[in-house]
Amino acid sequence: GGSKFPTGSYSICTWLRVESLHHPHISPYTPYIFSLLTQEGYGIEIFIAEGVLCLKIEMKGKKIVQKMQHAIEAQKWTFICLTHEYHFLGRSELKLYVDFKHKYDIPLVFPKITENLKSISIGMNGKVGANYPAGRSQPFFGQMSSFMMFNTALSQADVKLLYEIPPKHFANFQPRQGSSPSDAKLASKLEFIYSPKACSNGMCYNLKDDVKLATQNNSAVLKGTEIVRITDVKEAIRYIGGVKNLFPLLAEFSISEKRKKVEHSESDEEGEVVENSSEIPPENPELAFQLEPALSPKIPRRIQIEQLVDPSLITHILELMADLLKNPVNQEDLLETGSIQVLGYLLGNIPSIYVSTETITALMSVSAAISSNEFLLEEFMLQVMFNLRLFIYSAGNVQMELMRQLLVQVQGNVAWYHSHIGVERILDLLRNYYWFQLEENSLAREETIVDKVGRVVGTRPISQEISQLRHGLLEIVYQFIKESITSQETQCILRYLEDCTDHNQFTDILEMILNLHRNKGHNFVKHLQGTMGGIDTLISLMEVSDEHVRIWSIKVIGKLLEYSPAKQKDMLVSNAKFVAMKKRLQSFALTRPTYCALLELLLEKVSLTSVGHPVDLMSSGASSAQQFRNPGVISIIFEVACISAIPELQQQILADFRHLLKFSGVNRTIFLEQHWQSWLFVMLNNHKHNSSKVGKEIELLILDFFTILHHQSLNMADGWINFVQTETLQEYFAKQPGFDFDSVSIQNWMHPSLVSMVQADSALLSSTDPKIWNMLSKFSTYLEEYFFFSGGEVQWDGLQVHLNEHGNWRDFRFAQQVNQLLDLFIQRGNSTEPILNQQQHPAAKHQEGFMKFQLNIILVTLHEADKFGSSEKMSEQNGQFQLLQNWLGNHFPNTTTNPKNRIRVSSEKYIRSKMDYYSNLQRDIESTIVLNLQRLSAIVDKLVVANTAVSYQTLLTIVYALYTSMKSSHANNAIGREHIFQVFKSTLPKVSPPELTSSVGGADGLVAYYMNGLTFTDQPFTLRQDIYMATAAMHERNQNLVKQRQERLVHNTQLLLQGLQKEMSEDAVAEQQFSQQHERVHLKFVSEEGNRRDAEFSEEYSMIEFAAKKWKKMRRNFSNERGPWASHVEISITASASTVGGHVPEETEVVTWKLDKVETSTGRMRRRLKPHPGGTLHADATLEALQKRTQMHVEASLNTSQPEESQVEDEVEVQTQSNIGTIPSQGIVLTVSCQLIEPMVERQGVLQISGSHLYFWESQGTLRKQWKLNDIRKVFSRRYLLRWEALEIFLAKNTTVFF
Repeated sequence: GGSKFPTGSYSICTWLRVESLHHPHISPYTPYIFSLLTQEGYGIEIFIAEGVLCLKIEMKGKKIVQKMQHAIEAQKWTFICLTHEYHFLGRSELKLYVDFKHKYDIPLVFPKITENLKSISIGMNGKVGANYPAGRSQPFFGQMSSFMMFNTALSQADVKLLYEIPPKHFANFQPRQGSSPSDAKLASKLEFIYSPKACSNGMCYNLKDDVKLATQNNSAVLKGTEIVRITDVKEAIRYIGGVKNLFPLLAEFSISEKRKKVEHSESDEEGEVVENSSEIPPENPELAFQLEPALSPKIPRRIQIEQLVDPSLITHILELMADLLKNPVNQEDLLETGSIQVLGYLLGNIPSIYVSTETITALMSVSAAISSNEFLLEEFMLQVMFNLRLFIYSAGNVQMELMRQLLVQVQGNVAWYHSHIGVERILDLLRNYYWFQLEENSLAREETIVDKVGRVVGTRPISQEISQLRHGLLEIVYQFIKESITSQETQCILRYLEDCTDHNQFTDILEMILNLHRNKGHNFVKHLQGTMGGIDTLISLMEVSDEHVRIWSIKVIGKLLEYSPAKQKDMLVSNAKFVAMKKRLQSFALTRPTYCALLELLLEKVSLTSVGHPVDLMSSGASSAQQFRNPGVISIIFEVACISAIPELQQQILADFRHLLKFSGVNRTIFLEQHWQSWLFVMLNNHKHNSSKVGKEIELLILDFFTILHHQSLNMADGWINFVQTETLQEYFAKQPGFDFDSVSIQNWMHPSLVSMVQADSALLSSTDPKIWNMLSKFSTYLEEYFFFSGGEVQWDGLQVHLNEHGNWRDFRFAQQVNQLLDLFIQRGNSTEPILNQQQHPAAKHQEGFMKFQLNIILVTLHEADKFGSSEKMSEQNGQFQLLQNWLGNHFPNTTTNPKNRIRVSSEKYIRSKMDYYSNLQRDIESTIVLNLQRLSAIVDKLVVANTAVSYQTLLTIVYALYTSMKSSHANNAIGREHIFQVFKSTLPKVSPPELTSSVGGADGLVAYYMNGLTFTDQPFTLRQDIYMATAAMHERNQNLVKQRQERLVHNTQLLLQGLQKEMSEDAVAEQQFSQQHERVHLKFVSEEGNRRDAEFSEEYSMIEFAAKKWKKMRRNFSNERGPWASHVEISITASASTVGGHVPEETEVVTWKLDKVETSTGRMRRRLKPHPGGTLHADATLEALQKRTQMHVEASLNTSQPEESQVEDEVEVQTQSNIGTIPSQGIVLTVSCQLIEPMVERQGVLQISGSHLYFWESQGTLRKQWKLNDIRKVFSRRYLLRWEALEIFLAKNTTVFF
């Protein structure tokens, strides 16, 4: 086209639709339709001011603004054509055509513009340089079709031709084959044409010459002008109402709105469906998409569903929405209208099969676009992103992507999401949607959902997916509270654990609580202690049947105690709490994971990620990390293990605790405070008949326990009580039915090990504490009873004493081990080292007892020596071994080629080992006898020095014991018999009266005297009698000891049973108090949580209902005749002749109205009309219908002699109506008598309504007034003379009419 303004006539034509005549930020608002300006700002512009079209012409020295008295209607497509014809002699004339009808003409000077056009703007006022001549930008908010300019004044016929091109069609006037002459005529007059469909990168091309050429860069751009800027689609959407105009597109994805009927074929069970194009109406028009439970369990879990539309369209719509929302104006509009709730409602109605990971990404794009608007972002997050009702039935990977995206968002701004979303909301989502077992208020209860026709549209995630999704949500909660938690949030978590009956939900909650304590100092412990319920809630979880819940509850308690100060720990978990834990865990079998968790709690060495074994059995030495921190757990482990643990686990428990006790005196002291003997005896009895390797290992471990713990008791001032309890319980259990373990075997194993440990304990033996030596003295007495008084009676046979009824070589060697220990005790008592604040060593006080015990052991050892070996036996055994060796040499020659050589070698090796054994045994026996004789000589010397009656009786006993031992050893040719004889010979002079010694000639004579019967007929005294008296006194002493021991056992048993009964009673009371207290807390929590959740559900349902109503209203606004989504079918209320009688054509959609019953909130209390779906036009109330009915009545009356009363009334009415003037050409749809109320005047008449006008006829038959229906803005009900019987009609020109 040219670069100059046409010098002759010109015409400008276009379709336009103004969305609004007001702008919230521009005042006054005068939207420009187009602008043609030169560099100096001269030219013409068309704009809208105060609702009317205006033309502005500016030339040198002259500026004209001409208002054309035609109101532009908002939200309605209007075709306008402006022609300006130049007359050289006369005045130029301006004409306005609206919808091809000539509406306005006026003489107007023609713009004479000779300079080149610099600015051509469409939809915006022109911009010259950097400025707008009019001051500021005045954009046009609406839609426009192709914009055309002709270099001539078009005729009305030409205008009508252009009018017939619809707004959305592409205008092209290029001559083509078969085109009419008018096409060529218009094409020749065309100056330029611009269309929104021919633009690229903000550049709009002139389509005058060829559409194809227009697509080439700058090939058809108007020469001499700047680039023509246009409004893109996103801005256009904003002009016609904003983002909410996209909502109907989302609504199209609802299956019920699509109304596709689907029928199941025979292959439905395999997931195939057959689609039928017939439509079915939804049951509830307010709900765009309704869900129902699956009709049959045969529907497969993951089913391939035929999709009705491309699901990627949802993503594209949301991406477009995100682009639109980058504009703050769109954001404000969305926030002010509350459209986010409607968006969430529509997304919730979309079948889950259409939601993909790309949909989640698009939603996050929307979130990013509105991130600067805090209020809008909060609403979007609550109504969409954190509204799992929208996504719960979508695919598992889609929900996982949602969780991942949300976590990324939260991590980017934790504080904001913490304050606006909160912990409680996330916990509600977990419980409402991601459950494992149904609760009363669980949501999304169906595993599979189908639409109204049975099509599967979504399935719940499987259990594994639910676990992962819960982890994603809990990771968000963890981000909220990982640094600090409030008291209210702590209570939320506790209420969740108390009220939820789906126990499978507890594990991940407990894992999250545990992970809060990655760093010491988290305030969860503080709030837990101050919150009602506190740690009792965690303890109550231990009665849940799910072992994982019990394990993680134990671990959480362990970590809480680990980070609690000592005083706070005592308040947090008292002994009664451990009793409650034990009572609950006793209901379940002890497994290795539960045991490991309890061990972590005991040592406060809790793993955050797994259930590990905290005891390092390979380590040695005391370690602070291996000490008992919560002793109350020990009884839980052992008592539960005694009841239900398998042998392998009991073996593991014993091995772990043996390690923990072996290297820590603190642990041993703590363990001794428990009822450990009962546990060990019960375990030992459980495995009394278990001959397996595990059973034997358990027995050995238990015996090690007894040894280690009794050794620790010797280092304690009050440790003797443990010996007493062990002895008492051993006797008590031995008498109980079902207990038949061998107590002697326990002692035979425990005592040698215990003596060895005491011998090696230098700290114990070097102690100068009198209490410790009192303990050791009692221990000596305890061992003496073990040797001589086992089984409840003294082990004497006449005057012969034995070790015990189970005497064997092991006892013989153990006796020598005890003798060595007694040597150490006696040595400490004889010590002359100075001791602080003491005149002598504390052991000196107990020397007499030590010596008596040692003397008894020595005498018994000498007496029993002949049982274990003699010279004759040794020689006989060696001879037998030699014969066996010779036999092997004869039958198995020693050659390498002999195949039986291996048998010979192994046999000879065995023979040599046995010969070495007996040789060593002989040496051991002989050395033992010699050592004991040396000890005996020392004791005799001490007794002689003492020179008391008691010492004399003891010496006589020693002499008699030597005498019997000597006789026995000589008779059996025992080893060491000569050594015994020598000691006997040297001892006799020390105990015999001097007169006897001198009379028999010294030691040899005394030996002969004793060997001849201990008497002389010529002596006044009898030594034999003295010896008998001494042995009788010893026998009586031992009898008293046995009696005292039995009485002591009975007394101790009574005390022990009373103590156990008292503790059991206290535990029962503590358990009852705990249960009652927790029950009160539980009921309170359940009540509060129930009320809160009911309120939440009610609010949520109200919001859904509100969103549904809001969407319904939006949908009406979108689809009405002026809305952006108006139907292509014209909406008409015109009644043709066929409407008489109430019949309405099917192709015509009838809009009816009714009075709203709700009064407005204004002070005038007026009502308004609202749409009335399903109403009628009352065509039978028109004048034509009335006249027709009257005529029928008249005709009927002629056939009767006497007319009825109703016929008379109709005739009168016809006569009245006949006075009304001529009826307009349009069909009248309503005629009614009324009064027109004007100032000081009441006019009687008739009101008629046609399809386009409203008429008021006066009673004289004259037409008083008429109004266009398009000018009516509002109709309100009014009161007249205190009665609701009037109407007030508001018109477009701010005038009213009152009937």
